[in-house]
Amino acid sequence: MKKRLFAALVSVLLVLACLPALAAQVPDGVFRLICRDAQGKDTLLGTAVLVEDTTLLTAAGIVQCEGQLIALGADGEYPVLASVIPPTLKSAALLGLMEAPPAAVVPLAQSAQTVYWAAVREDGALDSAQVKHASATTFSGQECLLYTAEAGLLPGGVLLNESGELLGLSLGAYAEGVDRYVALAGAEIGTILPGTGNAVSVSSASWLHGFTLSAADGWLHVDWKDCGVSLTEGEQLTVIVYDTANAFVDCLTPQDGVTDIHQPVVPGRTYEVCIQRSTGELDLSAGWDDSDLQRISIPDARPFDLYSMCNEELYLGSVPAGQAGEAQYQKVEPLPALTAPALSGGEQAVFLQAVSTYTVQEEVSSLLVAALLTPDGQCFSLDGGFLFMPELCDGDVWNIDVTELFEGYLRFSGSGAMDPGEYRLCFYLDGALAGELTWILE
Repeated sequence: MKKRLFAALVSVLLVLACLPALAAQVPDGVFRLICRDAQGKDTLLGTAVLVEDTTLLTAAGIVQCEGQLIALGADGEYPVLASVIPPTLKSAALLGLMEAPPAAVVPLAQSAQTVYWAAVREDGALDSAQVKHASATTFSGQECLLYTAEAGLLPGGVLLNESGELLGLSLGAYAEGVDRYVALAGAEIGTILPGTGNAVSVSSASWLHGFTLSAADGWLHVDWKDCGVSLTEGEQLTVIVYDTANAFVDCLTPQDGVTDIHQPVVPGRTYEVCIQRSTGELDLSAGWDDSDLQRISIPDARPFDLYSMCNEELYLGSVPAGQAGEAQYQKVEPLPALTAPALSGGEQAVFLQAVSTYTVQEEVSSLLVAALLTPDGQCFSLDGGFLFMPELCDGDVWNIDVTELFEGYLRFSGSGAMDPGEYRLCFYLDGALAGELTWILE
């Protein structure tokens, strides 16, 4: 879906009397922002506001997250796919969502009679009231507003006019004064949103058409050499690959002068691909439509039937997370049971352990892709290489650290936990199925 554009915001001079702090309704385009770690624990970060169909605006200082950023709206959770800190306004961040929430976009204001704040409190409550004692100022070279609100408001809150339109973005508490806060003025925010004339990279994205897709031996080949692309200084291409059943996308940035890429893929999956041309950073807020996409379905995998390969042992094992590095060169012990705590515990690293036999006369390398297929239909994968070695052919003991597959699933499962149902962990060599494990969580 293509995005709406907003008109430029003119500077608004605010002259406020000392009035009672009247409450105002919080627009549904104002979200709580949380960080969810691999164990499903949520940490409240602050507030974010919907400024495009799939783009949130927040304070840059709160987007550092050792886990998954998630926006919480009145109707549910919206995972954040990517964050962009504009180089011309490094105190703000734009967050790209996978899907557009039903909430209304909060447009930039053109004028104001009365000014309200809307923000998340430290206790998690989302509240709003009238601003007191506001004044214009310059902070770190940027046009800002100082204002008085209430104690305990987290960064990323917004200033709104009486119509619920955006006047400012709170960066956090101000060191001097009681319950004082500093906010980016709307004129500064206007410089980084599409359609304002001065927007940075997030407004300069367009889509490349005419590229081709093909797939063979476990690789997806994306080729745009016939598109006649000539990049100017500061421009870049980003290849966005989307497994249509997943809640996230993969973004690949080729080096200058490269006109094609090869990306490992999982058999039996359907992918959509688009190529963004932009100035500066990737802009996932510049949403695409069907005309920008190419779609390809990867055939189901055939069995791997080369070199008489046989897995004498294949199981999931674990070691303490701090021993994961050295465990790659050992045979790890099997998990006694495949339970949710055993597979999702942050203190343990999970390995796919194998003992394989095969017959080769010389070293042969293959593409290895490991994929976790989950009950909700998503697929989490990692890739590397597998080396067939003559001296190990009678019993090659090898393993793969698959912890990140389970961590990825926990980030995007919706519930933050391993859901009941059937799981499959497969590994593929050159696109052929070489081994799999299946289990059911009750």
